[in-house]
Amino acid sequence: MIKQAGSIEGKTPQRILIINYDGEHRTIEANKGAEMVIISTIETLRACFPQTEFVTTIQLSERLSQGLDCKVIKNKIYSTTTYSLSSSVKSFVDLVRCLSWRAVRKYARLNLKALVNNKKLREYSSADVIIHLGMDLYSDDFGLRTIIEHSKDLLLGVMLGKPVVMWAESIGPFKSRVTRWLAKFTLNRVSLITVREEISNQHLEEVAVNKPPIYITADPAFLTDPAPEGCVQTILEEEDLSDSKRPLIGMCLTYLPSRVVRKSRKFTFMESLYRTLQYTLPEGLFKVIVKVASQTRFYSPAAIKQNSYIKSMAQVADYLVERLNATIVLMPHIQGTGLLVTERAIHEEVWQQTNHKDNIRLVAYEYTAQEIKGIIGQCELFIGGKMHSNIAALSQCIPTVGLAYSYKFEGIMEMLGQENYVCSNITFEEVISKVIDAWNRKEEIRTELGARLKDVRALSTLNARLVKDFVDSR
Repeated sequence: MIKQAGSIEGKTPQRILIINYDGEHRTIEANKGAEMVIISTIETLRACFPQTEFVTTIQLSERLSQGLDCKVIKNKIYSTTTYSLSSSVKSFVDLVRCLSWRAVRKYARLNLKALVNNKKLREYSSADVIIHLGMDLYSDDFGLRTIIEHSKDLLLGVMLGKPVVMWAESIGPFKSRVTRWLAKFTLNRVSLITVREEISNQHLEEVAVNKPPIYITADPAFLTDPAPEGCVQTILEEEDLSDSKRPLIGMCLTYLPSRVVRKSRKFTFMESLYRTLQYTLPEGLFKVIVKVASQTRFYSPAAIKQNSYIKSMAQVADYLVERLNATIVLMPHIQGTGLLVTERAIHEEVWQQTNHKDNIRLVAYEYTAQEIKGIIGQCELFIGGKMHSNIAALSQCIPTVGLAYSYKFEGIMEMLGQENYVCSNITFEEVISKVIDAWNRKEEIRTELGARLKDVRALSTLNARLVKDFVDSR
């Protein structure tokens, strides 16, 4: 049951620290969904704590950090990975230092600040509240290594005696004994958990996470505003979309994990080797190896052509041009570069395999999350393989068909009564069936979304109010 936040005035925290281990060594704006989340997170928290300083370990650009008035703890930026073996060792040492500090303080009644006197731990020590902005990363879906690293980050705050909040996340599933134990051990020690759909709450119950208060809220990205209309119209002109007499249908695709689509043995092997070398080798050496390997017959990003997903999405785009007389707008929601396969490369490959290229446009330039949301807002229907691109559409009452690679799609779409428009198999037939149904019901769907969005946005705002309620109660 969702409890309503109270209005008791308590002590205002002087400093709120926002963490996400995956964001410590890369600029977050490459992922437009993550950008939407951090914008709305800081804005809603600041509405509750207007005098509080915000600090983050997530690497924000100067544009975003200044716009949000949020201090960034600067770290080395990796261009090819989120973290490395050396950063994992460093985080382990940090955890040992915090455990030692806690033990000495508890048993010897001494506060040995020297144990927690490096750049990262000083920020943890000076925070009044720590917000874990994990989105969907605390899950077996991203592997044991990711759960371990995020658990270490959470436990740093716990060991230092700080309130730690899991903020509007999709948590789980936990399939192995190790991850189930680690999730139970770690999450039962945080102060507050909010999840953005019911399925995550079920995952927590399955591993007996029951000590902190748990609330079902909604993704904060529902609160992110699109760019102003004038800005969006300028972008449409730059992208040669402003004079289109055809209805616009947006498509955002993603690189699907092996558990969702079948890949060739060659590509699966190369992917596994790539990830292992990416994590263990120094970045400079890794880049050299990939550059050399890319010139051989054993490696080729063109292997994505073997992916039936690419072929199916090209067929979908062509079909909608022919059947609905539409203009298709392909828009990557992750716009960073990569050495193996990038989100843009997937969209480019789809475009290459289409027959109606004059009516299928690939967004040419990189935009902010709010600008991308503004473009999406011009569409009459949206097909999304990234959940936050779908949220950008749904929050503007645009009929949306989700291409699911995770349970979060169904969970979040269900909150808006749109669970019937989630594609689990992602075949041409399934996608087209749901798209045509949504197209035929588009006015009805707009009405349904408009009726539900007020409550969903209230749940998004509730995340910050629950943190305030928690702080006030202390």
